[in-house]
Amino acid sequence: MVRRLLGAASAVVAGLALSCGQAAAAAPDRAELPVLLADTELSAYATAGGDITGPADDRYVRMLPATGTDAQRWEPRALDGGATALVSLATGGCLTADPAAATRFVTTSPCDGGAAQSWDLKTGDAGTLLVNRGLGACLTRPSVSTVPPVAEDRLSVAACDGSEEQTFRLVV
Repeated sequence: MVRRLLGAASAVVAGLALSCGQAAAAAPDRAELPVLLADTELSAYATAGGDITGPADDRYVRMLPATGTDAQRWEPRALDGGATALVSLATGGCLTADPAAATRFVTTSPCDGGAAQSWDLKTGDAGTLLVNRGLGACLTRPSVSTVPPVAEDRLSVAACDGSEEQTFRLVV
């Protein structure tokens, strides 16, 4: 059942990326089916925070329990070359791994179609790896989650190793 759900979600995302053809290299402008980015146990979800035009420390993406809000819904949008941008329904910002940032924590920022916002989704038996094209690094969730949110809840990018912390389930 889990493999079938993951396979179906991955097929949807792959189909969305292929169906868009050559999207503009600038900000993605075509909305696709929203997905949730979950850990493999479906116990925590990537959650956007803050205003995308506000201070960077307010825009971190964190792994939090389900809230049922748009902060946990992401629209995959096709970019040139088969990459995917993930756009937060709450902020309208793109999931961003900024190579110029002082840390490797992931934020949302205004969509520009650049490499920092371009992700390759690599699906395997265990789940999906999200590889950032700008850094060649994988989206990585913290190994421990705490409530209320603290620094340890933030998503980051790290060298791809296929670990459980880098494996996500895309839930449609």
